[in-house]
Amino acid sequence: MKIEKLTREGFAAFGEVIETAGVQQFLINNGYATRFDRLALPQFDKGAGKISIFEVRPRPAPIKIDMMER
Repeated sequence: MKIEKLTREGFAAFGEVIETAGVQQFLINNGYATRFDRLALPQFDKGAGKISIFEVRPRPAPIKIDMMER
C-alpha cells in the first residue's frame, strides 16, 4: 500500500474530504471554542443537514459552570 497525502482532488472518487482551511469560523463558549461551520452539507430523504468541527481549548481549573446549552 502506498501512502499518499489526502487531498480533495485525490479522494473525489470516494467521497468528500472535510477540512477547516479557508472556511468560516466563529468563536463560541466565551472564546474557549471555535466552530468551523458548514464543512459538508449532506442531503437526506427528509431534508438536509450540516457538518461542523469544533476546536476547543481547556478552561482553567476549577471550572465554574455559568452557562449551559441544551
